[in-house]
Order: sequence, then C-alpha cells, then structure tokens
Amino acid sequence: MPNPIILIHGYSAEGRAFENWKSILKSRGFANNHIVTWQSLVNEINIPDIAEGFDRALRTHAGLSPDEPFDAIVHSTGMLVIREWLACSTERIHRLKRLVALAPATFGSPVAKKGRGVMGAIIKGKKLLGPDFLEAGVGVLDALELGSSYVWNLSDLDLFGDLQHFGKDGETPYVFAFCGDKTGFISNHLAGPGSDGVVRIAGASLNTRKIVLDFGKRQKKPLAKRITIAPWTHEDSPVVPVRGADHGSIMDRPDAPLIDLVCEALAITSWTTFTEWHERAAKAWWTSEGDKPQYQQIITHAVDERGYGISDYAIKLFTKIGESFKEVSGFDKDVAAYSKDSSYRCFHLDLKKIKPERFNNLWLKVVLATNTHYVAYTGYEQPDGLPSWTPSIKGLTEASLDISGLLDWKVEGEKFSLFYPRTTTFLEMIFDREPMPLNRMLPTEIVTFD
Repeated sequence: MPNPIILIHGYSAEGRAFENWKSILKSRGFANNHIVTWQSLVNEINIPDIAEGFDRALRTHAGLSPDEPFDAIVHSTGMLVIREWLACSTERIHRLKRLVALAPATFGSPVAKKGRGVMGAIIKGKKLLGPDFLEAGVGVLDALELGSSYVWNLSDLDLFGDLQHFGKDGETPYVFAFCGDKTGFISNHLAGPGSDGVVRIAGASLNTRKIVLDFGKRQKKPLAKRITIAPWTHEDSPVVPVRGADHGSIMDRPDAPLIDLVCEALAITSWTTFTEWHERAAKAWWTSEGDKPQYQQIITHAVDERGYGISDYAIKLFTKIGESFKEVSGFDKDVAAYSKDSSYRCFHLDLKKIKPERFNNLWLKVVLATNTHYVAYTGYEQPDGLPSWTPSIKGLTEASLDISGLLDWKVEGEKFSLFYPRTTTFLEMIFDREPMPLNRMLPTEIVTFD
C-alpha cells in the first residue's frame, strides 16, 4: 500500500495550488494524500517556525503517528520547509521515504530580494485586512535570498554535517528534483537565464559539495593541505530539466512525461531502481548533454581565522598563459550579495560561455578590505614568494593564488573539478586578520605602550 503523500506549497501560495496534482495522484492510485497550507506572508514568521508547525500538523491534521513513514511532494519554498523539518530531529530522516521536488528553491531564489520592496508587497503581499495587511513575509524572503546565511547554515547541517540526511543506504529519503527551463519576458528579467522564472536550474537539486580554502598563515601547511573538499551530496540525483515548463506550469499544467516520472518516483524502493529512474528521466526531454542547460551556482563565504565574515571583498578567476594572466570572462557577471551580510555571495555561471574545459591552470585573485589602516587581511604565501600580501591605504589587500588543483583534483580516488553544470558548490575562504603594521616584530598601532 502506498505511503501517505504530503503536498507542501511554496511562498505566496496556498494549499489549493496543489489541487491539480492531488487529482492526478488520486487517478493514479495515490488516494491517501494531504495538502498542507502554511503562512508565508507574515513578516514575523520564519522557516523554522513553519517546520515546527508542519510537524504538529502531521499529527493533528494529517493524523500521522510520530513514527509513521510518508512521502512528500514540494513546490518552490516547500523544499526549505521539508529540509528544515528533517534537520530538526534524527528520527525524522527515517520517516520521509521519497521526496519529489517540483521547481524547488533548494538554495534560494533570485527574485527573493526583489520581493521586499513596495511592488513586492502590492503583487505578492497578503491581501486580507488585518494587522498583517500587505505584508510580504520578510522572514521567509530573507531565507530565500541567494547566498543567505540561513541556507548556508542549513546546508552545513543537513548536507555537509556529520549525520547523513541524504545518502545511499536506503535509510534516508530518495530525492527527485524537477525544474523547468522556460521564462517569460518579465520573469526572465527578474530571475535571469538558466531559471524557470523564479528558481534556478543549478540550484534545484541536492547534488552539491563544499570546498574550504584555508589561506591562514597560522597553519604550516602547503597549499594542497589547505584545500578541503567534501564528498558529493546525493550525486546520483541530478536535477531533471523539464523542457517548456515554468515555475507555475509545472504545477498547473504538468505534461504526461512529468506525471509518469513523478508516479514512478513514488514507487521507488531501492538504490538500483532509483538510479535506473534517473537514467530514464535524463532521456525524457533531452537527447544529448549539449541540449541541457549548463549553468552552475557557486555560493561563497569569506571569513577571518576567528570565523567572522569579511563583508568587503572581490574575487576573480584567471588563467595563466606564459607570463600573462587572462581573466575568466563571465565568472563575476552575475553575482548576488546577501543583503544582511555581504560576506555571503552567490555566483551564477554560464559554463557554455566560460568553457572551463579549455583551462590548463586556474588562479584566484582576491581583493580584501577592512576600510581602516589599523588592520588588514593576509594569507598563505606560496613557495615562490607569491602572492605578496602588502596592504595599502584603508587596509586594502590584493593577492593572486594558484588553485589549479581544483581543475583536476583527486578526492578519495575520485576525480574532481570545480566546474559542474546544474549544481551548486559552496566555497568557504579563510584569511588572517592582522593588526598593522604587518611585521609581527613591530608594535601595532592599535595597542601601544607609553
């Protein structure tokens, strides 16, 4: 007998958004399903609040016992709700058996920041008269921002933490992520290419990994020992791009191939059938790899050795040709900084234009600023004496670092590259924050003796 199916809508929507899918599922033999409605347009409510309310509603409204297994189909922000719910308790990981994500905002949305303004309140704001009238749900929108600290911290817990939330042992949920490739004139302007008008294809699946580049001088290690690369999370569950679908039509007007794949996903019982499903799904709309979108997200966080964020920084990528450096054009063309803390950034790359397969080497140029001459950032100096961490006025430091190893790296026997289409990569960069002058043998200007 099929598990109960819980249907979770997204931001600014209501439970009735899933009525079409509820009818479809019922016609396919999945009659035991329950639609969840949650408040997203109240400014004081955040994702953890919603996840806790969801857990209570499973018992009081859906009638599920505390250990009863179920499947879930989520749309858009519903993905963050179910991820937060899973992360709150180890017992919950074993309850959720299958997770079907339709256009999920797994790592946020490029339109979230735009929803904060007056137009966002008029278009998406709550229309019911009362104390919440025309609120736009800033608590949820904050979490949905590209590069938000919420998404970073949640991913550290459920994707890169010690406890495996999404694995291959059959004890964790099987995840199936779909995302359309169609945008209209207005939605393309708001969300940009490589999206379905609201969420990005590269940010839909849980197919992700984290890289830590520790450039701190305090460690007496070569550069190779300063690079930590986490294993792929759910590497065998890439996003399934749905040709011709947008953020709304994937809910309102799903086509037959999509419906078939979703129903088949709800019957998966082993990792073997799971991987076979993905092989079929890859052929449903696309005939070759070249037909598929080639976008990638890189979410960065720059911190000092104490863990404090570095809000004023810029990074660029270069390749070295002879003695000259050529900038990787397009790397920083589409960058979003988290509005509450700009130490978090999200880069959106079009790999068809960047063409990383041409690179023989890769260099990271970083510019760090403290905006005061009393302190500056420094880091690891390579054996050849480069880079030179010589701060200028206002604590501005610039250096270039050879990270060519990220083009062809071996992690536990597996080949690794920084660039992978339709994925999100987390990149943490650690630098030293030093009182000036930089010479440790000289007194600082911050603290002196009379």
